[in-house]
Amino acid sequence: MAKPNSKWYKLDSAGTLYSALQKEEYSAIYRFSALMEKDVDPAALQRAIDRCMPRFPTFAVRIRKGAFWYYLEHNSAPGPFLKEDVSDPCQPVRFKEDNGWLVRFYYYRNRISIEVFHALSDGGGAIIFFRTLLAEYLRQTGVDIPAGNGVLDLNEPPREEELEDAYARYAGRHAFGLRRLPRAYQNTGTPEPFYTFHVTMGFVPLSRLREQAKKHNASITEYLSAVLIHVILEKQKRERPYRERPVALAEIGEFAECGLCGTAAVISPVGEIDNKVYGADETVTFPAGYTEIGPVMKKLRETLTGIQSGAVEDKHNWVYTVA
Repeated sequence: MAKPNSKWYKLDSAGTLYSALQKEEYSAIYRFSALMEKDVDPAALQRAIDRCMPRFPTFAVRIRKGAFWYYLEHNSAPGPFLKEDVSDPCQPVRFKEDNGWLVRFYYYRNRISIEVFHALSDGGGAIIFFRTLLAEYLRQTGVDIPAGNGVLDLNEPPREEELEDAYARYAGRHAFGLRRLPRAYQNTGTPEPFYTFHVTMGFVPLSRLREQAKKHNASITEYLSAVLIHVILEKQKRERPYRERPVALAEIGEFAECGLCGTAAVISPVGEIDNKVYGADETVTFPAGYTEIGPVMKKLRETLTGIQSGAVEDKHNWVYTVA
């Protein structure tokens, strides 16, 4: 349980899931990296880390296990400390190691990287943290970077909405009102060797990327997300007719399997969804999600990771060799 007088935070549904899934053979860690014009000054970067952590209290935490669920508690241990980069990034988080810190900081030559446990934040929140860190690092090296445009003011206290699980407020009961539609598209694949790890890296000119995004009146992040979705939809279209549609929470009782997809998760099984949190009267369970990944998600994961590793033929020209 939380220590007396300690600040603690309830995990949202995704955070609870990631915490329960975390184990040695599964890593719910994702990474952001930035290339600087000059080699990194480690002392300046550590000062920037020390300055940023208090502004982001939900990153300055350790994870604890309560009577039923995990929760986050303020971490007063020394750290987190900057380290030289490693050859095996995105290792699984080990809750009792590294003084319990759930965010990691690395540098290599002119590259700065952070790794974040997915229960702390999604990519949107982490990129704001990373931008703010980079801005403070540049200030520590003598470059004046103002707050704004995704860089938070370190002299301001955290806003209340930064600490809120806003799903219930913005979705709430409306999520139950979506009409039922036909079954969604399913994918196939082949097995990936145990604990196989792949790093895919690509480089594009920022000016051209910004130009393409501007043509669609989108940010770079929005544009890249749309490109990813487009590629997946084109693959589905080649294999069979499809329809994109939202899925109502009221439908989930009809599902044989349920999975979580994301940057770090790839495809991970879900064992239970508690609809009571959002006003329904039932808890939906998926037996395959408790003990093993189901056959549909297994094929989907095997195909994706197989194409990444080269074990499955890349019929769609997704994989490129970067010299």
